[in-house]
Amino acid sequence: MVPLALLLYVSYVVLLLRFGVLSAIAGAFTADILIGMPLLPDPGRWTGSATVVVVPLLILLAARAFRSAVGGMAPFPAGTRTHP
Repeated sequence: MVPLALLLYVSYVVLLLRFGVLSAIAGAFTADILIGMPLLPDPGRWTGSATVVVVPLLILLAARAFRSAVGGMAPFPAGTRTHP
């Protein structure tokens, strides 16, 4: 268990130093939600209701962050592809 914890802390420090505080906070929030909630493939069970809320929330936040990061521009402009 120690190597996994060490890997998590090292990745958090790299994220903090390379991309800044906001991305480190977002990474900690995402990790906390994914680790803290019981994510089950069967939402019909009483503990599986968190899956219905958490997974779409994280997908929505990732899509919103990506759109904000590219500034509303096309993420893959048509002129950047190389054709053989």
